[in-house]
Amino acid sequence: VSTSSASFIDTNLQASITPSSSSNKILVLIDAPFHVIRNPGTSNSFHIKVLRDSTEITDATTDGGTHLSGIGSGAISSNSSAGSINKIVLDSPSSTSSLTYKLQFGQGFSNNTIFFQDGSESHITLMEVKG
Repeated sequence: VSTSSASFIDTNLQASITPSSSSNKILVLIDAPFHVIRNPGTSNSFHIKVLRDSTEITDATTDGGTHLSGIGSGAISSNSSAGSINKIVLDSPSSTSSLTYKLQFGQGFSNNTIFFQDGSESHITLMEVKG
């Protein structure tokens, strides 16, 4: 999956769970490799979102509630970077219906291209935590 757009797109990394009690929480664990090819004069940064169905549950640490990446580990060269997003979110859905969690991403700077799962394996793990 790749994009050069500022709009958020799905990474195709998603999983579903049905909580046994509405008071329980869902622990979302994500690790996903990425590769950014940057436009000269810009940063290698991009944004990610974690969603429950259509609701963003990413804790807001930057503008718009999204995360500026560069988080995780990886190598940086003059025009590209590669690494892995490692994200943990504890969600309180207050539901016993089936819930789908997914990762989205979008670029932070014009003409950068971001690749997810670029020949590598990604994981999303959901765990129900007694509330």
